[in-house]
Amino acid sequence: MSTPTTQTSDELAAPAASSASVVTSTVTTSSSPKRTISVGEYHERARSKPTYANETLFDGMEDLDMEESEEE
Repeated sequence: MSTPTTQTSDELAAPAASSASVVTSTVTTSSSPKRTISVGEYHERARSKPTYANETLFDGMEDLDMEESEEE
């Protein structure tokens, strides 16, 4: 009974390890020069990106509102 469980965990661990090695490889960003980042740092950046994108969109909307109020 324990043998199938071990095989299953090995199958799950193999793809996870391969994807982690890809994430740990050099990542190029527009804000910083090429450098290797940890998996944890990568996930933190990935989480903050959507928030930053939304802030940028709202900044653009505020500019449009100001332009409209000037015309009136």
